[in-house]
Amino acid sequence: MTWQQTDLDRVLELEIFELPAQDPTLQDADLLFTYLCQPQYRLAPENSSIREAMLKALVTGRARAGGWFWATHLPGGLPGVAHGPFASYDDALADALR
Repeated sequence: MTWQQTDLDRVLELEIFELPAQDPTLQDADLLFTYLCQPQYRLAPENSSIREAMLKALVTGRARAGGWFWATHLPGGLPGVAHGPFASYDDALADALR
């Protein structure tokens, strides 16, 4: 039996969730590495005040925004790439269903 795209669409689950501005930023490993290489943030993993300063710089310096996101995944699996941010749950749902 061959799977068609419509079969896969029926299997995927949709997840809609809200994240503060720091969370999407923390998922960008390349950006985090770039900041951790800077001398003023090299101790961020061990020092909470330096870590908070780095997170503030990450969020404000990259104009990151929190909000509503959506992702699809197979039942019981981890979510895929998050799409967003959206201003509201309804906006994220509408975009996911397009």
